[in-house]
Amino acid sequence: MRGSAGEKGFWVFLAWGPWGSVPPGPVGPALPPAVGPAR
Repeated sequence: MRGSAGEKGFWVFLAWGPWGSVPPGPVGPALPPAVGPAR
């Protein structure tokens, strides 16, 4: 599996974009609040 920063950010954007950081986890709170509302 590739773990480049760009690709990881891309998947995180897909996963958290529509719902923001709804699922409780280390990645949710770590993301900037702008990621959710911006989408």
